[in-house]
Amino acid sequence: MCKLIVRVGPTLEVQPDDCREQPCNLEAAQLITRMGRIIADRPIIEGGAATSHVSTVECFITDVEALAEAVARFPELELVRGQSKFRNWASEHGRLVGDSPMVPGFTEQDFINGCADHTIRIRGNGQAYEIGVAKRRDGQPGWCLLYDNWSGGYGLEAVVGEGAKNLVQAYNEEWSLRAAELEGWNVQRVNIEGGVELQLTRW
Repeated sequence: MCKLIVRVGPTLEVQPDDCREQPCNLEAAQLITRMGRIIADRPIIEGGAATSHVSTVECFITDVEALAEAVARFPELELVRGQSKFRNWASEHGRLVGDSPMVPGFTEQDFINGCADHTIRIRGNGQAYEIGVAKRRDGQPGWCLLYDNWSGGYGLEAVVGEGAKNLVQAYNEEWSLRAAELEGWNVQRVNIEGGVELQLTRW
């Protein structure tokens, strides 16, 4: 029997669990880490008062359905498919402040007019900033998450966490579950400090 431990938090950690059948474990580890890796939030625009803090969360979304399942874990959130414009400082004021570097690959007009394929928002909250699910601009497949973290996104980070780490962890887990089950692994979910452990077994 092969057994693999996947520790899910803001990042993924995959390791064999005292299994001698290394080819089997290596194959699964490479699959999950290649497709499900989440890199911690990296703020792109910084500054002082009255600065728009548009950030990118480099989570490399590869499965929108897994993202939808992750969003569904939060009663406060909803995924609006096809909504390109997401609320941020620039969309409300018609410009960026201009004293900080632009998010690589995007333009000021992207944040004013909308550049997302989908939008994640807090239900019934017209003040909170929103998360844009936008196609990556680095030539790689998948999507990135963009949001304005100024003043905690006016309530957004209270739900998704700083750097959207709560949402990132939920996506990480949903993708890992889907990938493991697709590959024929039996999955047992265990809560651990700081995240979740998925125990994968296969004969």
